[in-house]
Amino acid sequence: MLQQLIQRRLPDLGEYFAKQGIQTSMYANQWILTLYSYSFPFDRVTRIFDSFLHDGAQTEGKLIFRVALAVLRLVRPRLLQLAFDDILPMLRRIPEGLASSPDAFMQLVFSERLTTAEIRSLREEYRDTDEGKAVLAGSEAGVLERREGMSSLTMVSPAQTPRGHAMRGQ
Repeated sequence: MLQQLIQRRLPDLGEYFAKQGIQTSMYANQWILTLYSYSFPFDRVTRIFDSFLHDGAQTEGKLIFRVALAVLRLVRPRLLQLAFDDILPMLRRIPEGLASSPDAFMQLVFSERLTTAEIRSLREEYRDTDEGKAVLAGSEAGVLERREGMSSLTMVSPAQTPRGHAMRGQ
């Protein structure tokens, strides 16, 4: 979905990334999975966390996308001058000077206007892509494997195990 947002909101950067062979999964997975805590300066991360905890899941993940767009918008001039080998390290470790202050950074984040309808539309578009179908198929298979795994677990009494410990599985 972020790739689609970049193509819509930052088309020159999206095109440049495509020419360089940069895919959002190469840098954004780490951003999103760690809620930006791994790659971003600490004072910015605390503000992102505050906003995330305040808004929570009510926002369809808009904050996550707003942060990504704001950061890419801020570093876009520099990214457009870099080669593949230099783009990823920069995106994996966002520089300290990102906006003049945490407040200024968050103002930029919230100036990225995203509507719930737009997020839902992007999600539907993503589901129709080959990548989206593969991700959904993989997550459904993972859920099925976990369910099957849980059904095959059996509990035995401590008396049936060595040293009296409960044992799971067969």
